[in-house]
Amino acid sequence: VEFESDLSLGHCKTACYELQQPRQMNLVKRMSNRSCNGYIGQCGASSKGTFEYCYSNNEFASEMYSYVSSDVMRKGSKELCQGEEVKSVSTYLSGVFHCEYCACICHSEDKTAHRFLSLLPQFSNIDENQIIVGVRFVKRNRVLYLQIMQAPLLPYAAVDMDSAEWRDIDELGMLPPEHTNLSGYHAFDHKNREMYMKELEVPGGSLLTGVKFIIKDGVPDLSIRYTFVNWTTGELNQSSSLWMTEKHDTYDTNDMLYQNQLPDQCKTPSFIDTASGQRFRFGTSALDQDGAQHVLPYFDAQPVVPMMMVPLSGIGVTHKGDDRCGGFISPVVFTVNEEYLFGDDSEGDAF
Repeated sequence: VEFESDLSLGHCKTACYELQQPRQMNLVKRMSNRSCNGYIGQCGASSKGTFEYCYSNNEFASEMYSYVSSDVMRKGSKELCQGEEVKSVSTYLSGVFHCEYCACICHSEDKTAHRFLSLLPQFSNIDENQIIVGVRFVKRNRVLYLQIMQAPLLPYAAVDMDSAEWRDIDELGMLPPEHTNLSGYHAFDHKNREMYMKELEVPGGSLLTGVKFIIKDGVPDLSIRYTFVNWTTGELNQSSSLWMTEKHDTYDTNDMLYQNQLPDQCKTPSFIDTASGQRFRFGTSALDQDGAQHVLPYFDAQPVVPMMMVPLSGIGVTHKGDDRCGGFISPVVFTVNEEYLFGDDSEGDAF
């Protein structure tokens, strides 16, 4: 909730609904130390001219407001204010102009914003004949990583399940406030808020041994490493590992519109609704239900490991949700073909 004149260089000549394109907030006056620190846009005004609200009592919380009441923006109830002052602001007349309060979307670039994706590769230890058997999203120091589970490969595509472990991620460490020139990560912002949904499988005679995100046309895309294997002995060819990504046809971007329920509040089953190679654009939760306080979709932190642990022949990143639910960005995995599993009469592929 921002005062119109703070968004219009000190005047009230511009109505809230005209303020759609993101503009940098550090160029204008601040009404509060809880204001948007970054870019602000997609603004609207209350037809009744009044907003009642209180800030979250934790200034480091992911939500700026605990309670908002107006005809365009709603969240929670007064009981959630818990000692925070309940404020009420209204449109007023200044000369011939109506000075409005605007409900806007904030694209935060604050030092506490969680908007970074690691581009560092994550490898299984092929020196010890380890392959990838599972993946999950984890977040460390505001950076999102795709972590791998590794296990030793045995003959005929069996794995040593007792030795399976989540491999320590190669971390970027704590990002300093001035992080604009650091490499090894991608920063989502008001211009760059898309991600490729992608499913990749390795060539025949090889197994998955590495994953990473790369940037393609300014958008994060999945890349995988594969290593060739002798199925009979279960030995990886340590000198034969390659990276692959995928060229694909252009799809329409799946846009997360600004009217969606939080994924953990949706009552309908989710389903995969994107194609491999399709771009997905992040948005916010519903302004009239949640005050647009959350970026959607969420990232799914559940481990993705087959119940019967076997080597992986591929991996993907996809969106699952429904038409009115924010949904989740989730990893998917593909397992090695059954013909290679556990058979003494299987043919061994030479290196």
